[in-house]
Amino acid sequence: MFVSIYTQAQSSTCANASPLCASEELVYENTHDGSAAESGPNYGCLGTQPNPGWFYLQIGASGSVELEISQSSTPDGAPDSDVDFIIWGPFSDLNNVCDNLTTNNIIDCSFSIDPIEDVDIPNAIAGEYYILLITNYAGDFGYISVKQTNLADPNAGTTNCDIVTGNTYYQCEDDGNEIAEFDLDTIMLDVVGGDASLNPTAHLTIEDAENNQNPLASPFTNTANPTVLYIRQDNPMGGFLITEIQLIVADIPEVVSHTLFKCDTNGDLSEEFNLETALPFMVGDTNGLNISFHASQAEAETNSNAFTTLTNYMVSTQTTIVYVRVQDPISGCYNVQPLTLELSTIPSVQNTNLTTCVDVGETEASFDLTSAESAISNVAGVTYTYYATQADANAGNTNTIANPTDYVSGNATVYVVVTDGACSAIAELEL
Repeated sequence: MFVSIYTQAQSSTCANASPLCASEELVYENTHDGSAAESGPNYGCLGTQPNPGWFYLQIGASGSVELEISQSSTPDGAPDSDVDFIIWGPFSDLNNVCDNLTTNNIIDCSFSIDPIEDVDIPNAIAGEYYILLITNYAGDFGYISVKQTNLADPNAGTTNCDIVTGNTYYQCEDDGNEIAEFDLDTIMLDVVGGDASLNPTAHLTIEDAENNQNPLASPFTNTANPTVLYIRQDNPMGGFLITEIQLIVADIPEVVSHTLFKCDTNGDLSEEFNLETALPFMVGDTNGLNISFHASQAEAETNSNAFTTLTNYMVSTQTTIVYVRVQDPISGCYNVQPLTLELSTIPSVQNTNLTTCVDVGETEASFDLTSAESAISNVAGVTYTYYATQADANAGNTNTIANPTDYVSGNATVYVVVTDGACSAIAELEL
């Protein structure tokens, strides 16, 4: 992609033609110094070419492109000053294009006395370039406007606005200090489309870029976030081009590891997991993020072989680890964290009882229910929850016995839910 951005809105020579995006209206101060366009190009219908402004545009989507050029004495005023134009093309690239502005390449031209001109580029093809010359025939100070008028037509072509919007390059970090190193060599090569012969250099200011002084070394450490740099390169049409780029240090998405449990009810080590249920615990707000699941960390890091089945992912071992990749699609920054899928087995339990003595006439006593745990189950790592009713135990709700170490009761049955991961069993504890 050929990218260039200028601080001025127009250029007085073809070699330094400014990029044009027609989908957004361009209004610029005209040239009014009495200069004339350079010799060499065939200017077609233009009897004279005073006060020139040179532009180039690239077609984004194929189709006809219709432009309106107008000139007025005030920025938002009614058109009132004679403006003229000529446009050449199409060209496959910009190399030596200024030497090929011939009669055969003229697409449209007008030398009328009107303050409004209509430019027609019929049947434009995506990727093609066109050279546009606008002249201020009136010669007075004023403002020239250029805009596309047929954007509402579903068959209309468009101009590629990437050639004027520049590039943003991101570096990812997780320490929050917004400082990072940028590989300027790689960035500059990207700006010039991989053509190192264009001799790109990076500069902190537009003045340094224009004067070709104080080039920056690579790697470059930013001191502000974002940081704007200016990339100077040789212009295939002659002279040089300057591209404004932005460097941004972006945060890596916050992701934490997690474990999902499921009960292996049949004891065959074969169960389905809904992987998406882990996301609220691992990521929280997933809005605007690209999330994928992978069998290995290496595949997650390279974003390859992402799972296509998430809601019924089958496992066949007691412990399975998959890897979740969470990526910000704008910055490209990503984080990979493991998701453990754990199959639990139903714990073995047995009913038992607790006995205590009371004074004659007493009907209640204090029981330490936890003292019966070793008799209820010998499975390590399980948890015990105590209920006064079987209905509450079956429901697994929050109506638990608040203080199982000092439970005052008479003769009764307590229901103990023994939990191992996602599996549980109920034992009866007779008091």
